[in-house]
Amino acid sequence: MKYLEKIKSYTLTQAINAFLTLLARNPEKNIMRLTYLTERITKRKHYLVWIRKIRRLYRMGHPILEITRRIINFSHPHHRKRIIKAFVINQMLKGSNERKKFSEENGFYPPGFFAISPTMRCNLHCHGCYAGNYSKKEDLDAGVIDRVIRESNQMGSYYVVVIGGEPFLREDLFDIFARHPETAFMVYTNGTMIDETFAKRLLKVGNVLTILSLEGFKKETDERRGERVFDKVMEAMDILKGNRVLFGFSVTHTRRNADVVTSEEFIDMLIEKGCILGWYFSYVPIGRHPHMGLMANTQQRKELLDKINYYRGTKPILLASFFNEGQIVGGCMAAGRKYFHINNQGKVEPCVFLHFATDNIKEKSLKEAINSPYFRALRSRMPFCDNFLRPCPLHDHPWILREVVKEAKAHPTYEGAEHIINDLAPSLDDYAREWKKVADPIWEKEYKKKAEAKKRRST
Repeated sequence: MKYLEKIKSYTLTQAINAFLTLLARNPEKNIMRLTYLTERITKRKHYLVWIRKIRRLYRMGHPILEITRRIINFSHPHHRKRIIKAFVINQMLKGSNERKKFSEENGFYPPGFFAISPTMRCNLHCHGCYAGNYSKKEDLDAGVIDRVIRESNQMGSYYVVVIGGEPFLREDLFDIFARHPETAFMVYTNGTMIDETFAKRLLKVGNVLTILSLEGFKKETDERRGERVFDKVMEAMDILKGNRVLFGFSVTHTRRNADVVTSEEFIDMLIEKGCILGWYFSYVPIGRHPHMGLMANTQQRKELLDKINYYRGTKPILLASFFNEGQIVGGCMAAGRKYFHINNQGKVEPCVFLHFATDNIKEKSLKEAINSPYFRALRSRMPFCDNFLRPCPLHDHPWILREVVKEAKAHPTYEGAEHIINDLAPSLDDYAREWKKVADPIWEKEYKKKAEAKKRRST
């Protein structure tokens, strides 16, 4: 049976690669053929809905057609084949069927991906860094990382997000990528270590999508990250583009830079540099020098939601906001519902931003860790409300986070992490109530009917 599956997977890979070659010549015509091909492969209703939605967008002349052109024409053939094999074929198509089978056999649906911090060491010292207070003394052993990736593959997940710290301070990181060619890796980096040699190593492994962090233009980036960091990131983007390696950007959306990072000028600059996607992460008061005053206010959060929706329909770049996509993913993704985080000490956290744990991956299997009483307690309360524009237990329902941490006896994963559930509790409760006043009318007017229709389709 495994031999037959390998033949089917190889045949599928060859077919999709052939379609990609045709796609570069005539995207409008051949993208439709590709969607019909992928529709025949997956058994998940959720993916079928999305494939058909993408097909409708292409027919409407949506910018996603130009995004496809950019990816196909921009990327090196070797890199493109590796990414397509790992992310599209393994993670989205084959993996979705495997995850469904796992859920039927084990009674819970496995997360589609996980985030991991092989190190918390960093060559920068950014003010307000979410990971700034983790211990830098210990890196996660490569053997443990390999085991977790293998166990995740066995559940049907072939997608790993690598964060830190600065992940590329790990000299063995490329060896890990090479040992897992079936897995797609998305690596968040400050970009300061990328040169020509580095870009060629990325091209050689092929299965890595690099995300470079910014805070806006030069003024905003250098103020938070250090002198000349913006120039180094711009140079890194030019090097990656020159080597035809796919990359994107990430920003921390704060009260200070909100207008800049959502501006059309900023987005157009990053498209011109070669970014194919961008992630927005709203600042939350955790890590180094936590400060409520850095959090974007509720009006700025609404503007971020509006701007990303606008750019999605007008710009040839994929954009997402980590805290504003609950209407797409059905609420909070944490605690193994869709993802989780393993830090550099092996502690298993519900989310990159929820720094409390009960288990260590060095002592338990992945299956045990993601089905722990702590994770189950958080998942049992999901969704936290009917409005998916308020998905997060950290700043939308902070009383739930406090309740679960107490119930599960979860411990802070570094000294001071408890600040979020102690000293800042009244301020976060106030923020949650203020966002509710803004988000509830938006949900009722713009999203509720769509969410109800989506729920009916899934039942």
